[in-house]
Amino acid sequence: MLSNLLTNAAKYTPPGGRIELTAEVRDGQVLVGVSDNGIGIDPELMPHVFDLFRQARRTADRSRGGLGLGLAPVRSIMALHGGSVEGHSEGVGKGTRFTLALPLFAAHPAAAAEQATPDAPAAPIGLMIVDDNVDAARTLAGLLEAKDTRSR
Repeated sequence: MLSNLLTNAAKYTPPGGRIELTAEVRDGQVLVGVSDNGIGIDPELMPHVFDLFRQARRTADRSRGGLGLGLAPVRSIMALHGGSVEGHSEGVGKGTRFTLALPLFAAHPAAAAEQATPDAPAAPIGLMIVDDNVDAARTLAGLLEAKDTRSR
């Protein structure tokens, strides 16, 4: 989800532009924001940015390719985790901000203490990375492998 937002920000922000990542805990939620000073989104299109296969009309600036899935997978995955995603843009040429909101869940201290085995190393996990941008997928795979996570 975050990778998708960061990839879009990089794709639609010109060289020398600004992309900002923020995180905070507020009102029982973890809020992660991705904002940029890129090409922005037309206010008429903003309500549709999470629709499948919905993209702005292609111009020289919008010829960046992709499968057309847009941000629909981000919205769906956030919903599966009990969270949400919101987007905001003042308009074309004025950048964009997306905010992911995930609920905080209270840990059960007794159960966590029973399961904890600090002397045993954690087993590596495996993840499958799906991205229409091969470079982004390879970069993410490299970052995950540096943290003992297998990826394909």
